[in-house]
Amino acid sequence: MHSRRLYLREDWNDNAVATFLDALPATQGTVLVQVFSSFADHNRVLPAVRDILRNLPGAVVIGASTAGEIDGGTMREQGALLLFTLFEHCSVRGYQARATTAFEVGRTLAQTALTPDTRCVIAFANSINTDGDEFLRGFAAANPAQVPLAGGMSADSARFEHCRVLLGDTWLDEGAVGVAIDGASLRVYQDYNLSWRPIGRPMRVTKARGDVVYAIEGRTVVELYTRYLGSDIAGNLPRSAFDFPLFIESDGLIIPRTMMSRPDASGGVQFAGDIPEGAQVRFGIVNNDAIVDSVRRVAQQVREQAPEALFA
Repeated sequence: MHSRRLYLREDWNDNAVATFLDALPATQGTVLVQVFSSFADHNRVLPAVRDILRNLPGAVVIGASTAGEIDGGTMREQGALLLFTLFEHCSVRGYQARATTAFEVGRTLAQTALTPDTRCVIAFANSINTDGDEFLRGFAAANPAQVPLAGGMSADSARFEHCRVLLGDTWLDEGAVGVAIDGASLRVYQDYNLSWRPIGRPMRVTKARGDVVYAIEGRTVVELYTRYLGSDIAGNLPRSAFDFPLFIESDGLIIPRTMMSRPDASGGVQFAGDIPEGAQVRFGIVNNDAIVDSVRRVAQQVREQAPEALFA
């Protein structure tokens, strides 16, 4: 297995892609390409994708629009990060799933993608019209073998207008895309890193439905953020809320819920996952010491496992 990455800035040209492809190691296996694009015009990256598909017949391409990319430890925006993984002894299959509910999207993807040889699935879902919790529940319902699932939700640099997912050279406005990685020799390891901590007292959610919250302790979400974080933060929602997600606890895990939409006419705000009515929530903030400690812990585990590829 070999991994390479290519970052395309706004002024990229065909020569950059051609030079990169010429330098790729030769492989008799399958090539997986993951595309993460924060271009304002999502189609800006498609010529590069089509060049890749022409030059690497059989390559599987999936991706998502983003709010930025991490390229070699550097945070970037208005570009596209392309991650190439060359598998020598595994096969990769790409799929898309559409349905009327997020649960059915997840279940459909699992039913389509999973086989007895599948060792891992990577999936990206549309964040605007897909409830992440329901998607995961649907996938789990059709995944009795508990095959690991990785991936995430699409974004669009906090514009909340066109969060899309990519399969091949086609952007999709709904549902999810994914790849199943098959191979008896493949070993998959999982971990997570949450470098945030809850602050303040617990607050009860008094009105919510699924991933939309209408009131917390009788106040709208805007009123709550104004009261505790000030009018500057509340006036720039949802972008300003990225630094102050709401935390809930589920099965002993502390889970952050990021705000995903502007308040609607009724005061409802969508979050990246369910926040049940009656749940206790707290604000979260970044803990710099925890970031350093977590990175050290993960780095040590990576050294011990010595993986051929690392997806984050």
